[in-house]
Amino acid sequence: MPRKPKGKLERDADHKYTVDGKPIPGVTSVIANCGLSDFSMVKQEILELAQLRGTYVHATCQFFDEGDLVEDSLSPTLRPYLEAWKKFRKDTGFKPTKIEAMDYSATHWVAGQVDRIGLIRGAPAIVDIKPATFQRWWALQVLGYALIFFPGKIPLLIDVALLADGTYRIWQVEPKDFLDNRHMFLSALKIWNWKNKK
Repeated sequence: MPRKPKGKLERDADHKYTVDGKPIPGVTSVIANCGLSDFSMVKQEILELAQLRGTYVHATCQFFDEGDLVEDSLSPTLRPYLEAWKKFRKDTGFKPTKIEAMDYSATHWVAGQVDRIGLIRGAPAIVDIKPATFQRWWALQVLGYALIFFPGKIPLLIDVALLADGTYRIWQVEPKDFLDNRHMFLSALKIWNWKNKK
């Protein structure tokens, strides 16, 4: 029996998703809505500055991966982050196949935009670009993306922090933790649905 074609996924400026006009929660919103990620202790001006820097770092890496970056025009502030990304790609052999990809799971009814999908030495991988300070909820985020982009499979789930000194740090979800994180994310999704039920 042929699968029903998926609806049209859209995301607005506030990062809210819809499928054919119907609201659908985003992976990151589900995690935040359940209190699993919390930035309330961070001063607003520091948070805004970090978000702005993150936007520029993401754009720099995206343009590099797409072959559109004019490196000579890059701000000196951003160059170390690009060097860190280049080192990560070289050291791991990561080859992106999808960049800033957006999709949704009709099964779990959740959407998301992943930084990178690709291959690390032939193995499928989800790679999310992060700031320097590790957060436990990152594991749930990449797991949510796995439910969307790799249903029924277990890809490599990696968070990579690009640092201002041109180095990087990796946090990888171990396969033994996959099921626990899957259960935790799906529980958060149930809570989100309960809290937002009309």
